[in-house]
Amino acid sequence: MTTIKRTLPYPVWLEQAAKFLSVGILNTALDASLYFVLTRWPALRYACGYSGQGFSTLQTLAKGISYGAGILNSFYWNKSWTFKSDGAMIDTEFLAGARARGFRIAEAPVTHLPRVAGEATGANFKVIAKAFRDLVGFRRRLRQELREEKRAELCKAF
Repeated sequence: MTTIKRTLPYPVWLEQAAKFLSVGILNTALDASLYFVLTRWPALRYACGYSGQGFSTLQTLAKGISYGAGILNSFYWNKSWTFKSDGAMIDTEFLAGARARGFRIAEAPVTHLPRVAGEATGANFKVIAKAFRDLVGFRRRLRQELREEKRAELCKAF
């Protein structure tokens, strides 16, 4: 008699955590390798007047460039691959998903400072409509994910 082993999908939150970790590792590798290349690039060393001793403009410039590249990389991959929501819904997706799966969340006080530049968009009808549309879509996705996880748990029991 042949036994067929059923493969169960990983829970969505575990997949999302693995993606988030992968992006973090990629950022660290990008930051370190770009810093290494920039600090050893002869033209940049000459332009910054690096003599080989002490902390210099070269190292500051190289670190700024490599850190910025890491941040842009993180932003791109987390927005397009790790999380499905965008805008303000990313926090909601992360926190509501964790809470629905039984994680405890501690709150910390936050001081909000008055806006000193830019324009507020919270009162814009399009922004409000998009937030509600995203909220409804997230709620559907979360329900589906929780059903799939429960189904996988039941299958695992048998």
